[in-house]
Amino acid sequence: MKQPCHVHSRDALHCKMTTTLKVAAICAAFFFSSCNLLKTRDAQNPETPSTTNPLASTPTQLLTNFIDAVKNKDAVEYAKLFSDTLSGGKSYTFVPAQSSAIRYTAVFSRWTKESEQDYFQKAMASLNAGGTPNLYFLNDITQGIVPFQSDSAVFTSDYVLFVPHTQPNLTTTFKGKASFYMAPNNTNTWSIYRWEDFETYKDSSWSELKGQFEK
Repeated sequence: MKQPCHVHSRDALHCKMTTTLKVAAICAAFFFSSCNLLKTRDAQNPETPSTTNPLASTPTQLLTNFIDAVKNKDAVEYAKLFSDTLSGGKSYTFVPAQSSAIRYTAVFSRWTKESEQDYFQKAMASLNAGGTPNLYFLNDITQGIVPFQSDSAVFTSDYVLFVPHTQPNLTTTFKGKASFYMAPNNTNTWSIYRWEDFETYKDSSWSELKGQFEK
């Protein structure tokens, strides 16, 4: 005997409702997933370094890291550029341009690696809103590095450094010539152990920037 048609209708209705609920659940999951993908991400804190520079396994990489650290306003990466005896390297020395050495005698008579990092942090904190510093070496860093003694290399170049700071009565464009003496430490990581700065334009060498922010 055939079953009453209303039984089949109930089963069909139940099946249809179940299918509808499943489809609705899938659509809802897709909707919320899409919303999450389209959601605007929080802006990255500009004070937090977004990348870590490659290990300075060569003098060329060290100078590349130098340029990047300045451009990225990264005090942590900037500090890594300079040698210290704790990491098995040489003691760091900065020789300022002559006019700046006279003007900021007290500052440069006690200059250390920590002074390097401290002045850099202060200079970067003084930038105009959205300001980006830039460093240009006029000599090619891939060709201008030459051996120095048995364990070192030196790179000498004119430079142009742009720092859009808010310090009054101080230029934002610094020009001069610098010699960077570099050597590897006991883990073969290269760093700058001696930096000599020379003035080529009156009161606008890199030494002037350091002296102003560390005085």
